[in-house]
Amino acid sequence: MKAATELGTMLARVAVSRQLRRKVSEIKSWRGYLTTS
Repeated sequence: MKAATELGTMLARVAVSRQLRRKVSEIKSWRGYLTTS
């Protein structure tokens, strides 16, 4: 049971880090768009 919860938290962390990375790349692309225009 403990292993299952640990796996769940690990998967949640991975999902969160992926979302954060996507947000960062979105912000970077927006910045590039603003600087080029």
